[in-house]
Amino acid sequence: MRGEHIRKILTVALDRGSVTARQLAYDTGLSVVTVNAILHELTARGLLVLAGLQPTSRGRHARAYAAPPAALKVAAVVQHAGELVAASSGPGDPDAILSVAEAGDPPDIDRLAKLIIEVSGGSILQHAVMGLPVRADAHTADIRRHTKMELARRLGCAVSVRSTTELTAIAEAQFGVARGVDNFVQVTGGQTTAVSHVVNGVPHDGAHGLAGLLWLLADRLPGPPVPGPDNPPSNAVSEPLESALAAVCLVADPALVVLGKELTRDTNVHLPDRLRRVFRQVLPVPPEVASSAVGGDPALRGALQAAQSAARKAFVAAAGPVDGVERTSRSRPV
Repeated sequence: MRGEHIRKILTVALDRGSVTARQLAYDTGLSVVTVNAILHELTARGLLVLAGLQPTSRGRHARAYAAPPAALKVAAVVQHAGELVAASSGPGDPDAILSVAEAGDPPDIDRLAKLIIEVSGGSILQHAVMGLPVRADAHTADIRRHTKMELARRLGCAVSVRSTTELTAIAEAQFGVARGVDNFVQVTGGQTTAVSHVVNGVPHDGAHGLAGLLWLLADRLPGPPVPGPDNPPSNAVSEPLESALAAVCLVADPALVVLGKELTRDTNVHLPDRLRRVFRQVLPVPPEVASSAVGGDPALRGALQAAQSAARKAFVAAAGPVDGVERTSRSRPV
């Protein structure tokens, strides 16, 4: 039970940024006495630090506590066509963004590590996320595994490697039109057109990281038969992209399909309307269709969000019991 109380207090402290004992008691439902005892323990362990004084309703000032700045220091780097884009973030620090020309595909591990260290100012990182484009080959899983292992070794922190389509979906769920939608499909363009299916906020990339290769599906879909005496006209979809998306929606049954901005510019401005028409023709319950509303670099924003979420979970989990065993110290200093 004490471990559960500790996790509650840490979660509230992370959510608020800085918090007093009375605010913690109000948010967690614990007594002020219990909260003060746990705060004493957490500050002794270095999991919370004194962050200054906050004015109270009675005109006094109360001590405010926060997680150490290094506890949530994270970084992200995303591979786009021709460049790597990196950013870092931590409590109270603005994002620092840096891009460099890409030298190889897959990207060189040394360059990736150097870029992450540079953009984070050499700070100790708790988590880093690498975003790679979806690849249509059997080596995708090996590339991800090697990148993850080597980056973790060089950076000395936990590392996740995910597809840029997944990361874009994470950003859309957090900041865009899919916010509050439990089941949606994210479609991104660029060198490849790919899909990420998000269920309860979790994007799924399959057993080998190959799920969502929409252009690959479109290439394999047969076109509709030419109308004639033996082939009367039907509701078949003629455009490969629209046909592939209709097939995905028939299986996934999403509430919403989100199109990346790169898919709806220039000659494709009417794509959302075409998709709505196709979905009405071929799907029992057609989903809504919307263009992405995430500003900046969606994949990079999603990567930072994923890194922050992973760092938070690790920070809170390390402070309390896991499977009935109380952890008395963090696996890594913060």
